[in-house]
Amino acid sequence: MSNAALHPLAPASLSPESYAEVRARDHVVRYRRIGRGPSVLLGALNDDALWPELSPVLATRFRVFVPELSPCALPIDPSLLAAFLEGLGTPNVALVAGGALCMPALELALGNPEQITPIVLVPDGDTNGRVDGLISSPARHDAAPLLVVHRGVAAGEAVPLIEQFLMDGFR
Repeated sequence: MSNAALHPLAPASLSPESYAEVRARDHVVRYRRIGRGPSVLLGALNDDALWPELSPVLATRFRVFVPELSPCALPIDPSLLAAFLEGLGTPNVALVAGGALCMPALELALGNPEQITPIVLVPDGDTNGRVDGLISSPARHDAAPLLVVHRGVAAGEAVPLIEQFLMDGFR
């Protein structure tokens, strides 16, 4: 039985010197942390879900947490992401999620209004464009800034857009 089959968040490959581990509830999640500043959770199931330039650029202004997530775990339960954040102890975090993680990330943000803001979603597909606005629910006392950037947007446009949106969201 593979490591991924034993645990839905088991990483496909890890370098022990570059990853840490957090335990919360009944889950163990391995992650990489880069940069300093306000916390950003960057989640995708593979390197193709987000632009490769995104995490290094964000790390120049933010503390970026990148959990190792296994595609074998689909669908990802938002409680796994909540357990990860609980284990990190981050009081306020921005959320950037791609591909199959968009819906669990949105559920996490709606269920944890005091902890998650702003929110960036990068859905699969080649549709060009972006949408920004606010998201609210009965659980949220205020509206959270939301940006949706489709995968079809070139990295040269998407990465600075996401960086600026997150900077504005932490002001």
